[in-house]
Amino acid sequence: MSPNAEHLEKWIENAQAELVDKEVSSRFTKYLNSLNWSVSGLKLDFNEFPHKKINLSQIEESTLVSEIKNSSIGQSEKLFFFYNDTKPCLACELEFGLKNIDQAYWKAPGPRYMFCGNIIEGEVQEDFERLLMIDGVETLYYRI
Repeated sequence: MSPNAEHLEKWIENAQAELVDKEVSSRFTKYLNSLNWSVSGLKLDFNEFPHKKINLSQIEESTLVSEIKNSSIGQSEKLFFFYNDTKPCLACELEFGLKNIDQAYWKAPGPRYMFCGNIIEGEVQEDFERLLMIDGVETLYYRI
């Protein structure tokens, strides 16, 4: 999966998302690597910090948005979709991002990571502590 996928390019064309510098992806990779991973090494061990998890197939979209916006994540304006350390992240408004996680990672296997932050006057202010992970199936984990 790439932020250059056709449907994601349409988000950018329609001003629903923007690409951010690959340096942000590089910093996020370093942050992820500093955390504890599961025994298999395939995903972060969310049991290492306070978190919640949501089964996306069993929750209404509006409830998902409300629950997450009422957490510390809701203090951010943007959701950043991470693809890998060599590709730019895709940033969009928090609510739009939450409603479109499946589209942002369409056909991408395995766990995928997101973080929150803001973009003020073109400057990315990332907050990696506001971390989310989709397990590659239907469970969304987020740090509280």
